[in-house]
Amino acid sequence: MAKEDTGKMAVTDKMTAEVTYHPDDGDPIKTEWAGIKFVGNIPVSVPLTKTIMAPIRKQFQNTADGTLQSRSTEHPMSIVELARNNPKFSVNGERAERKEPLQRLPTDADQYRGYALRWIRESTTLAQLNERWRGEVELRERCGCEDKDENYLMPFLNARRDQVKEAA
Repeated sequence: MAKEDTGKMAVTDKMTAEVTYHPDDGDPIKTEWAGIKFVGNIPVSVPLTKTIMAPIRKQFQNTADGTLQSRSTEHPMSIVELARNNPKFSVNGERAERKEPLQRLPTDADQYRGYALRWIRESTTLAQLNERWRGEVELRERCGCEDKDENYLMPFLNARRDQVKEAA
């Protein structure tokens, strides 16, 4: 006797997922997350309904000046779903790929020039350009930038200022 398709989503028999902690060199062999104890490379059965409060970031455009801003608020999130996106854990044998690290801040004047050229090129508003340039005074000092380094960057900064003025 064939089952009729009622259009309803089938309920899975599985109410848990096998979550495994994978410590790297130097990481502790045991860890605890949301009250669940994990021992390295040993799967733990975690209920799909187990949640914790986790921040969710939402972006919005400020109506006053048009800048893109973000705000995080906490919402209940499934431990299994959070583990699915964490490269230190695998869920049912599937492990998230490790993401490339974010760009590091420059440490010398040569690195700063390349770093600054990149953000100058990617800036989209005059306010963003000016605020970033003023905000990086301390970084330029830490990198050992001299007048010659700033003089090198000024034509690029001024050209980009002109471009974003015209676009506005």
